Amino acid sequence: KWLILTFPFVLLGIMRYAQIVYEKRGAEAPEKLITQDLPLLITVVCWGIMVITILYLVWMGNLFFVLIVLLSSFLRFYGLSWGDGFFFHPDERNIASSISQLNFPHQLNPHFFAYGSFPIYVIYFTGIILNILSQKIPISNVGFEQAILISRFYSALLSVLVTMSIYFLLKRWQGEKAAHLSAFLSSISI
Repeated sequence: KWLILTFPFVLLGIMRYAQIVYEKRGAEAPEKLITQDLPLLITVVCWGIMVITILYLVWMGNLFFVLIVLLSSFLRFYGLSWGDGFFFHPDERNIASSISQLNFPHQLNPHFFAYGSFPIYVIYFTGIILNILSQKIPISNVGFEQAILISRFYSALLSVLVTMSIYFLLKRWQGEKAAHLSAFLSSISI
């Protein structure tokens, strides 16, 4: 009965699919569309994560935590493609530029080391996996916009996981009330 809480992701998925059908960009093959359209893929993955989370946590009997995770997920994943194609954030621009110049296996030096290389390579190889799944040619090139969307997805996902970690740690150390309050404050802090 609590699966109704995943409705925002279902609504976002339906709205994205309707937008694609309206623009006549591949509506004939919906099975390919899910793997080729990154916002739709992110919505489906988030819906799946939320369904698993709800089923697990409702089974454990902690509905308030489920609501906090849903709120945190919605606030972080909604509008990942903000900016209307203009990428004003300098850190995103620098990271995406370094990712877009990588080419496996020939050129793997990002020429940008301000934040370390690990996030750059994680985003790059995630882009390659998405290119393989969507049959995008050439698979070794991750575009600037694709790199930004993938990095925003990872940022949102890790932020939701931090909220969940705060809850579990404080529940063990301080009790359930402190855990609920801290997780809620973390979920609305963007």
